[in-house]
Amino acid sequence: MKQTALIFTDQESILKSSRAALEDSWNVEPVTNASDIQSELEKRHFQLLLIDGERTSNENDSFLSSAIELSPSTPRVQFKQKTADGELEVHFSHPRVVSDDSQASPQPETFIEQIDHEILRQTLFSKEGLNAILAKIQKVPTRPGVYFKVVEELTNPEGTIDNIAEMVKEDPIVTARILRAVNSTALGLRRRLTDATEAVMMLGGERVRDVILLLEVLSVIDQNKCIGFNPDDVWNHSIQVGQLARKIMAKETRCQSKRDAAFTAGLLHDVGKVLLAVNLPGRYAKALHLSKKNQSTIYEEEMEEFQTSHAELGTHLLESWDLPIRILEAIMWHHSINRYGSDEITPGSAVLIANTLVRAGGPKSSKDSDDESQSPVEQVQELWGDDRFADWKALLD
Repeated sequence: MKQTALIFTDQESILKSSRAALEDSWNVEPVTNASDIQSELEKRHFQLLLIDGERTSNENDSFLSSAIELSPSTPRVQFKQKTADGELEVHFSHPRVVSDDSQASPQPETFIEQIDHEILRQTLFSKEGLNAILAKIQKVPTRPGVYFKVVEELTNPEGTIDNIAEMVKEDPIVTARILRAVNSTALGLRRRLTDATEAVMMLGGERVRDVILLLEVLSVIDQNKCIGFNPDDVWNHSIQVGQLARKIMAKETRCQSKRDAAFTAGLLHDVGKVLLAVNLPGRYAKALHLSKKNQSTIYEEEMEEFQTSHAELGTHLLESWDLPIRILEAIMWHHSINRYGSDEITPGSAVLIANTLVRAGGPKSSKDSDDESQSPVEQVQELWGDDRFADWKALLD
């Protein structure tokens, strides 16, 4: 079911362009006067308020300000017409979260991706618990230089998997990590690989890129500082979720980019746990202990102890690494089944389903999602139906 956006503009070309850009996901209702915004907001609830930047700079904002007070939780996105042919661009209300080690320009996004990215940023900035924890996060992994080389090679029309293998072999640390990763039990190889080139060929360029990111995150953890936290468990679970999410997307769509996004998001969905364990080992050990003692999920205990979760913290980190919005959304909401509908399977819903099925044998908690009457597995089965659930479970088996 589409959500509804209220757009404030009096330019027909902008209204036409915005409707064309958003038609797959949003219903767009226009208002031409700031005074009318208040009237519309009093009549119904909108999931988004789109504001033409030219209008706000040309007239009194008092009507707009008073209207916004009626719906303070509604995301407000200001945009402008970038070119004469109707191309639109979002004005981000918060500074971009870019890590000091960033060596690449932000990935280009469509207008709807820009909107979704701004909504995600507003959501992150509104989380008081997350902002409080961020002040205590000092040890943060950085992307290794070989990552940028692999990304560039993947986007090069003349790039080859052989070139990627050579890039990996130039970095002894990355080579050792890739070999350890590819030989882990999570990938289930029949024989042990000792050659980096063969390992890269087996994984493929996109997976090498993603594994490099995950391994860099795991490299900052000192297991001895956080009792009960095992990086190998994170690695094994992440690989399982990434592979299953990709299989689910492969069953649901022929779109290669969606399959790759599901794998990437599945692989990286728990990186926030590493940040909590390495920066707040005592408190995170307590959360882990209570999770076992109370037969609850670690997600539940994180919210109790930190007033934020590994999902939010991981999203914040990876946003600074310029990951695509669809991957960030999947990581942010991989415990929130109410974010998804029963029709189309997205990379986000694929990760949620995969994470739920992989953890199905572990402790259950009604607080792991917004529906307190059912377990996560039962919710997945009810929302998407017995037949699809059985097909997905067979992929895991």
